[in-house]
Amino acid sequence: MATIDRWVRALTAAILTMAVSVGVGAQTVQGTVKDRSGQVVSGATVYLVPAADVAKLAKAPTFQIRRNVDDDEPMEDNIAANGDKYRQAVTG
Repeated sequence: MATIDRWVRALTAAILTMAVSVGVGAQTVQGTVKDRSGQVVSGATVYLVPAADVAKLAKAPTFQIRRNVDDDEPMEDNIAANGDKYRQAVTG
């Protein structure tokens, strides 16, 4: 369960911060993806989700993991449905 918890937290962190350079129009976004313990996460896919799409989420993401709940990870569900439309990169 600790590994799953680490990856859930890393996924959330990856959505919020970047460890790669991604061009956005004339701008570049850079940063580092780390888990809660501060370890750098490599191989994480990072998506640039428009603020308008985030505002459409029914509720904020949670770290509470529950079984058989359809809306427990709204950002993850959004990326599963729309990820191919967002700019993305994989951390090194």
